[in-house]
Formats: sequence, structure tokens, C-alpha cells
Amino acid sequence: MADEKDSGNDQPMSAFIVGGTGMVGRRLVEELAKSPRFNRVVTLGRRPVEYDGEGKEKLEQHVVDFDNLQEHASLFKGHNVGLSTMGTSSALAGSVANLEKIDHHYPLQAARLYKEANPDIPTHFAVVTAPGVSSKSWFASVRVKGKLEDDLRALGFTQLSIFRPAILTLEPGQKPREVAYFGESIQVLAKPLNFITCGRAAVEFGCVARNMRLAAEERIFAGTPRVTSYSNLEMLKLDPKVNKIK
Repeated sequence: MADEKDSGNDQPMSAFIVGGTGMVGRRLVEELAKSPRFNRVVTLGRRPVEYDGEGKEKLEQHVVDFDNLQEHASLFKGHNVGLSTMGTSSALAGSVANLEKIDHHYPLQAARLYKEANPDIPTHFAVVTAPGVSSKSWFASVRVKGKLEDDLRALGFTQLSIFRPAILTLEPGQKPREVAYFGESIQVLAKPLNFITCGRAAVEFGCVARNMRLAAEERIFAGTPRVTSYSNLEMLKLDPKVNKIK
């Protein structure tokens, strides 16, 4: 990932994000808005992202219908990077059909529209999935995320960055009710599990967002398509100031 002190190419960058209202997404919007590398951050979602902090003037927020995302194809043109933090669980989705929409169809459609809108420039897409996913799994959530990874690879982005957090945990000062659907018992167990597994079990929401921002800031150039994946431990090592292994 790029050094935060390395200015690299001084040309301002543009990014779009789908899934910006979720726990990782909200923090990613903040990270991108505050980043001096970006002068434009486009959000696409069912509702606007609530953000009133530093860099808010960079935000262009669009309410879209994900079932008819092609109607918003023009919003995907001209970006250096696209990012997806869309995702749910089998329990929250309520059905396999809904799970497939949220974890596969919607982010893949956004990625495809981005690729099609920018045929003449290098493209970088970053996505959050999960560890151990496989399109051949019997388990729906594992299979759907695995299929998303396979289909994103097939699109042939100049750079594809895949972030695979395991247990997502609270940040300092974050209220438990904000992540009630993750289970308070899991939050309690996260630190001991991280100690036992040397950081492989859990990672904070903000750490994932910060790592995605660091990856997004990298300038990419035309060449052979490249895929880079990041595990919990790799994200912790790359961003020790936000989430140290204890």
C-alpha cells in the first residue's frame, strides 16, 4: 500500500462507494472525505450517508434503486477507484434470494457498470468479502461471497483489492447497540480470540475502512490485471495505529 506521506501523483483522485451506510461503509466515507488525495467522493445507496465532518464538500450523494442500477450508469464514469462495502448475513437477509442480491448481484452490477464506463483508463475495484469463501460451498453466505470474488476476477480490473475480515468488532467509544446484530457475546470474545490467534480472529470496523482507503489512494497503471487480498492479520499489520494486536 502507498505510504501516507508519499504524495505520488498530485492529480486529484475520484472514488465511488456502494454500501456507504453500513458500519464499515460509514467509516470509509469519512476516510475518503478526509484524504487529501481525493477531491470527489460519490456515494450510491438507498439513502444518503450521514456525514458532516472534514471534507464533506467532496461528497456527491445519490439515492439509487439497486434493482435498476443501470439507469445510473453515468455515475460510474471517470473514477480512479470503486469500492463496495455491501454485505449482510443469512439471518438479516431473511432468504437466500435476498442474500444473493445484497452480497452478489448489487456489488457485481456496480463493478460491471464501472468497468464498462471506463474502457480507456486503469480501473481499481475494492470489495469486502470474508475469509474462507468459496463458490462451491454448501453454505449460502460462504458460496455467495465466493461467487462474487470469482465474478469480480473475471471482469479483469487493472487492480482488484479484496478485504476479508473475520469478526468485525467495536471501536473505542462505539455503543454496543450500534452493532447489536453481530451479537454482544462475539464482541466480548473478540479480544481473547485475537490473543490466541495472534490477530487472525477479529478486526475493528475502522481498521478495515482505513486499509481500504490506503489501497484506494494508490495510483495504478495499465498492465496485467492484478488481484490483492487482505486478511485480518495483514490489515492489522498495515494499519497498526488503528488496531494493534494485543
